Amino acid sequence: MNIQRNIHEMKIKVSCAGWLQARYGGVGVGTLINEFSANRSKARADLVYISSTEIVAVEIKSSSDKIGRLESQISYLRTLYNRVDVVTTCKHIAKARAICSNLHVGLHLVDGEKFTTVLKGRRRSIGALTLENRVFPKHVRQRRDFQATESFYRNYLVQRYGVSQLCKLQSSDDHNMDPGFIRSLNPHYILSTQAKQRRDLYYEELQALSTNLQSTHSSSKSSAETSTP
Repeated sequence: MNIQRNIHEMKIKVSCAGWLQARYGGVGVGTLINEFSANRSKARADLVYISSTEIVAVEIKSSSDKIGRLESQISYLRTLYNRVDVVTTCKHIAKARAICSNLHVGLHLVDGEKFTTVLKGRRRSIGALTLENRVFPKHVRQRRDFQATESFYRNYLVQRYGVSQLCKLQSSDDHNMDPGFIRSLNPHYILSTQAKQRRDLYYEELQALSTNLQSTHSSSKSSAETSTP
């Protein structure tokens, strides 16, 4: 993975946090999910924002991204979210505008921390069949009292993911956009970090075991030499 490309996208994500809160948050505090893929979905949303009334998917196309798959990504995301917003830079704005206009989704130009709305997009209801077949895990779908509703979906996501990601992104000013902090928000970086921590712990335990065995062997050898007449 290109680190510079990743950092560029994460900077846009950090800027998106406050913008989403102001646009869709209303009175309450929303939940922001990073790199979210609904159950059995074909398209991963770069960001998902859940407010008291909306479930919004944000697809980010930075200057280093390609937009060849944008149309197919949007078409699928529209079935899973009330709103789909595309956030891009000047490089892709012309092509993205043609695609978003045809599909009636929001389009926004990002320049640093400044957002300019190019297209507002339309709100859609999420179908019950979509929720049952694509969103919820098997144990939820099999509940006898389960009724697929947007409200149930919103509550499910909020309870599962909470507001920790939103708080983390909103506190980015304290980190002064440090590249290490931005990388730490990426799930691939998190997984690799956790793997490294497990690997380091394994080697520490292995070293401790080796030291312990050497100590035991030395003690046994010393005892044997002492008992020899």
